[in-house]
Amino acid sequence: PPPPPPPPGSEPPVCEDRCLEHGRQVGRECVEAGGLPEDCRAEAQAATRECIAARCAPPPPPPPPGSEPPVCEDRCIEHGQQVGRECVEAGGLPEDCRAEAQAATRECIAAHCPAR
Repeated sequence: PPPPPPPPGSEPPVCEDRCLEHGRQVGRECVEAGGLPEDCRAEAQAATRECIAARCAPPPPPPPPGSEPPVCEDRCIEHGQQVGRECVEAGGLPEDCRAEAQAATRECIAAHCPAR
């Protein structure tokens, strides 16, 4: 049989509780440092919100089934697009840069992607 649940009040504090305590501590330190109570309350609430956002957010969901990492051809297409962008940024004509990007994509695929 599974072990019995722990008695109420004995479980470790949850993330939000730790962040609330952190916010209270920030508020206490603010008041002790001479801050106005309403300013310190706002600072404490902000600290609590930031802590929860940074530490208590759920992990990102796993990728959906069937979504593989980018395949070789996709990486080569991205490479070609980057070549095209750099060409335009360097002052190249858009039609020349498009041809250069397409050539870079084809060369990348020929050199790095095994035929399927």
